[in-house]
Amino acid sequence: MYALVSLLNQPHFDRVFKIWRDLEARFGLRYVLDTTPLPHVTWQVAEDYNQPALVDGLDRWTKRMEPMTARVDGLGLFSGEAPTVYLKVVPSPRLAALHRQLFDLTLPMSTELGPYYQPANWVPHITLASMHELTPAVLPKVVKYLEQGSYHWRIRIESVSLLCLQASGRAHETERFGFGEGLIRSSTCE
Repeated sequence: MYALVSLLNQPHFDRVFKIWRDLEARFGLRYVLDTTPLPHVTWQVAEDYNQPALVDGLDRWTKRMEPMTARVDGLGLFSGEAPTVYLKVVPSPRLAALHRQLFDLTLPMSTELGPYYQPANWVPHITLASMHELTPAVLPKVVKYLEQGSYHWRIRIESVSLLCLQASGRAHETERFGFGEGLIRSSTCE
């Protein structure tokens, strides 16, 4: 399993990480810390990619891209079997266009793209808590606690990273592509 994401920059990386730690201390929530401990906005999730084609395509595409600013505006909730509490990233026309370009670029290189990340379904967000930990008993307490905060931020989107899911179940950044730069970091999925 793989994901294309934009990691948050400072100070927002640390702010989200602090929220995760607070949720762990107050409610015992560890799912996000244990699986994807890198605060980010997800562009897409796929079962697999043609890695050489993906790296080449993202390298060329990101060299042409310019950093942008996106707005975070409050809390949101995905309900259902695996509820998720998140920070809402406002889907501006520019952000939606960037998502569409990335989707169109990677579609031929992807296997089983996640349905929630298709352009018609995509809701940009930053996950705060998710999955089985958010039981009906704990979810309202978490939301009430988080509602005490102020989440009206401007975040910079200046790179795209490829994350892989390691055998341990933890995400690992294998490549990072800077806007205006192309490939700036590469490693293996250990």
